[in-house]
Amino acid sequence: MLGFNAANSHTAELSPVCTSSVKTYGVEETEENTVYYWEVSGGTLSSNTGAEISVTWDDTEGDGSLSVYGKNTETNCTSETVVYIVKRKKAPSVAFENSAVCYGEPLKITLSGSKPFTVFYTLNGTEKSIETDKTEFLMDNISGKYKITKVTDSACEFSPTENNEAEIFKAVKTPKIILGD
Repeated sequence: MLGFNAANSHTAELSPVCTSSVKTYGVEETEENTVYYWEVSGGTLSSNTGAEISVTWDDTEGDGSLSVYGKNTETNCTSETVVYIVKRKKAPSVAFENSAVCYGEPLKITLSGSKPFTVFYTLNGTEKSIETDKTEFLMDNISGKYKITKVTDSACEFSPTENNEAEIFKAVKTPKIILGD
């Protein structure tokens, strides 16, 4: 849950969110007999009152906003409205350029999203990760089965289900010539 103090009057920016993600937000210091009213642009609220709400952010990139103010139910006094700008970003994508290569040939990964990236993968079942600020890079030339399990960028996380497996086949031994009879 992301919290903020509703007593402050200002506009600020919250951490970026992934498009189509659901995030929970709440008021940091609640007051007795106070109802909190929320508004959102670029997403859908689970409800517009309460000290804690969930927002389903739209599936398009861009700026959204989240605002809240409190109203005391006994005195009818209201707080200042706090407005937060929320940047919606597309989740990163990742894919192997080839699904199989021979030992010595490059196994290239292509990434898109907001740099830097962390690619989580398994090599023959052993979990590994690589951090990079490049949108294309080569995997280590180690024979075996590679599977990308997750990629994160500066704002989002993605677990691919397509183009996420590849194999580097073992090297073929160089034949030796022997002299016969």
